[in-house]
Amino acid sequence: MADPLSIAASIAGLVGLADIVFARLVKFGRSVKNAEEEIRHLAQEINLLGGALNSLKRLAQVLKDDAFDTNLRMHNIDDCRETLKEINKKLEKLEATSSLMKQKLMGPFTKDRVKEWLDDLSKHKENINLAPSANSLDAMLRVLSQEGHHATEILAEIRETRKITSRIHQDSERHKVLNFFLKYNPQKNYDMSIRLRQSGTGIWLQKLQDFQHWLSEPGSKLWLKGIPGAGKTILAGSIIESALKKSTEAIPSAFFFCDYKEADTHTVENILGALVYQLSIQKEDAYTMLERYYNELHPINGLPKQPTRKALQKLLRRILELFDHTYLVVDGLDECGKSTDEVVECLFDISEDADNVSIALLSRDEDEIRSRLEGSFTPIEIAAHKEDITEYVTAEIQERIRSRRLRISNLHLKGEILQGLIDGAKGMFRWVACQLDHLGECDSDQQCRDALKSLPPTLDETYEQILRRVPKSKQNLTELALNCIAHASPKLNLHQLQEILSVPQPGVSLDAGSVIREESITRYCSSPIRKSTDGLSLEFSHFSVLEFLEKAPSQHLGFEWIRVSKSRAYALLAVQCLKFIQLQNFYQPKIELHTEVDEIDSRNQLHPLYSHASTRWPEYARGEWENETVFDLAVSLFHPSKTCYFTSWAIHLARGTGPGPKGSVEKTVSLFINPDFTPLHMAAALSLPRICCFLMKHGVRVNLESPMGRPLQCAVQSLPVGYSLWATGFLVYTRVFVGQDNQQDHIATVDTIRCLCREGAPLNLQCCNPFSGMSLVQLSLDAFGRSNTFRVTTALIKEGARLEETDSLIVQQHIEDLDLQVHEDEVRAFLEFLDSCSDQSTAHHRMSAVLWKRAVACNLKFTKDPTIIDTKLSLTNDELEKHAVGAVTVANTQVLEKMLCDPRLKVASDVSKLRLLWMPTGIHCYI
Repeated sequence: MADPLSIAASIAGLVGLADIVFARLVKFGRSVKNAEEEIRHLAQEINLLGGALNSLKRLAQVLKDDAFDTNLRMHNIDDCRETLKEINKKLEKLEATSSLMKQKLMGPFTKDRVKEWLDDLSKHKENINLAPSANSLDAMLRVLSQEGHHATEILAEIRETRKITSRIHQDSERHKVLNFFLKYNPQKNYDMSIRLRQSGTGIWLQKLQDFQHWLSEPGSKLWLKGIPGAGKTILAGSIIESALKKSTEAIPSAFFFCDYKEADTHTVENILGALVYQLSIQKEDAYTMLERYYNELHPINGLPKQPTRKALQKLLRRILELFDHTYLVVDGLDECGKSTDEVVECLFDISEDADNVSIALLSRDEDEIRSRLEGSFTPIEIAAHKEDITEYVTAEIQERIRSRRLRISNLHLKGEILQGLIDGAKGMFRWVACQLDHLGECDSDQQCRDALKSLPPTLDETYEQILRRVPKSKQNLTELALNCIAHASPKLNLHQLQEILSVPQPGVSLDAGSVIREESITRYCSSPIRKSTDGLSLEFSHFSVLEFLEKAPSQHLGFEWIRVSKSRAYALLAVQCLKFIQLQNFYQPKIELHTEVDEIDSRNQLHPLYSHASTRWPEYARGEWENETVFDLAVSLFHPSKTCYFTSWAIHLARGTGPGPKGSVEKTVSLFINPDFTPLHMAAALSLPRICCFLMKHGVRVNLESPMGRPLQCAVQSLPVGYSLWATGFLVYTRVFVGQDNQQDHIATVDTIRCLCREGAPLNLQCCNPFSGMSLVQLSLDAFGRSNTFRVTTALIKEGARLEETDSLIVQQHIEDLDLQVHEDEVRAFLEFLDSCSDQSTAHHRMSAVLWKRAVACNLKFTKDPTIIDTKLSLTNDELEKHAVGAVTVANTQVLEKMLCDPRLKVASDVSKLRLLWMPTGIHCYI
């Protein structure tokens, strides 16, 4: 091979030959009867080969300046040319003959001969497709000069750059330590970016001097910014791949993808955790540092803690010092929502702290990101380059034609589509994909041409156009699908989504033949959705889709259904889930102890949505109780007669997700089938005040004692779940679907307590097993570790429950090792409440003293104001005098009046001074 230009010319010539053969095959196939299938397959394979050759040609042109071994020959290219020349020669003989003669001369195109050609072409295409993975002309030629198995070995070497290489010994204990910090694994995002990338995409970036400087110089900082849909995440994959190619034991790489679909990717702690995880598996000393921090978080005689940003940042800085040069790549900063500022600030600090790090950040060009990175990071504008768009459009057209998602019969039209999409893309890959989906729906070449003339110019207009084409009869279905994809939590898998979109009315059966097909969902939702990386669920195809749906023009008449929101999604999900768990499929007139576990397993296997619907509907419904459809469906489930639907659901909810020890399911079943356990007990345990009121209005007894206690005890302790303590005769009580520190849930619990008390529920009773001997107040204080709130205790005391002297011991036990800073508002509110009723008993004083002492030890901000509680508890004699003098000096009458309530002030040694200071204030006091 003489020179790089002849290499590119040779490949270009082969592209031309492939085009000629393709055109002749199409023409020939139309003129010969009974040959359409064989000729069509052959034409499709040559068309795909032409696309691969086009990619190879562009790569050869880009790499033309590289050095290479001149002794290398492109055997795969030569073999490919011979096959195409053979087919072309046969076609030339047939081109001038009559139709009758063509039938007689069909010998060369028998099924066997066509199969041989197809096999040869497939092999050529496979080998040629390996070449674009090369990063130099020499590497490309080495792939093209090898036999198939050698080329595969080269590809295997290339694929090694698609993951972080572990360089440490790992066992089960180390896995536990490492996985503690890896809350989200970014490998799947990287795999997706590589899978979606077309060969040759991003070569323009590789050639940039700024990028080459980033690769070679520690301390380099890049900010790659671009418009929505410009392919930033695809480009991030290319950057990571380049970094991994250069990685050694002394030069590691680590990366992360912030993903709007995954809340776990939005927090600084999880991002830092993933980075330290990746670096720690690449050096033993780094792992040792990580393990040391893990042990600090897991003291032998204390409760485990979660890693903090400050500590993780310090750990990362120390780990980075172990290496000569480190590559860090983080994509999607703009997808972190409310955490964006904190994430950007943290990554900026890392870039400033370490001078041996090459860091690349990718995001949209948003104000808060620009204001922090501009001036310190080298900016690179990402609007998909024309060569990348051309590569993408060409490959997509070829693939869609092959899979018959794009049907065109005119080669000229193919060129028109190519040019129209390249011209209209304006740097947006996503826009191109959407237009191709639309063109694939055209019924004729003329329709395609007409569509090309009216392509919407922006992504938002594109999404609107797509969804406006949804038939009116399918709009409710599409609305539900989009809302489920956006806000179902946890994410629904594909089978669950199909079931929730197919739910009939309660009491009706859902058979397999009535479940919507996957193809129907993707047809109606079209381009805005795609399959996830693992193929198990559907997701939005791009962040811009969710953004559009959240701000969609709902004011347009008849188009309101398009808007997606969490509140709308939860209302729809609550209705569908409540309908689903009351389907005839789950009618079980008699529940048997010894067969229920098999019944549960069988139900979950046949209907994967049941578990999600059972556990999640209460959260979906929490803010929707004014929605009469939700209320009516819930009333049906909680019917006073205690239906079999209710019992089956309650057992499933309490059983949780784990199998539990032997006999645990039977214990759960016996608890809920007990006739003394009523829907009121369950409604109280789940803090459903409106359902509680309905049940009591319809005659359910408020004081009936069940194996879980009376309804009021159920409201305080919540629902029993978990099996770890069953064997010792105890239950684990928790709010299985309620998030910690959720204000709405705490309010619902308080409302439930008030509702039960209004109907005569006794407050000063002893709880039953497993909390025998405890009062309701003690039970609520004991639950602080789970609920992180004193609101339940406050509500009980307000309703008339007594606070005992020993209750403070329970609080002291729970908070002595607890960092109260995260609960500061709760602690302050409870202290202020106790102070407001401190005259009721000394127990209130004792409780206040315990909480105040711990609050001071934790340096809570409100402790700077000792007047929020009785000053006898918060101030010594000397401190009292100083604060009183200070209050008078600044004329703070509110504080002074609070101080005057303290009898110690009347015997203070500085009374005469205070009298003089009081005079200007006009406060009348007597000492």
